[in-house]
Amino acid sequence: MMYGAPPAPSKDQLALQERMAQAEVSFALGLCAILYISPHAIEYFTKLF
Repeated sequence: MMYGAPPAPSKDQLALQERMAQAEVSFALGLCAILYISPHAIEYFTKLF
């Protein structure tokens, strides 16, 4: 390799990326839960009215 490896990320950058990844996973799991529950909720509310 002519130029070598890129510089290692700083601890602040790693912490930021970890928080962003955790937020994305939490959002995806929440969205999955909402999408799983939504047909049941729609059926429940249509029976109420």
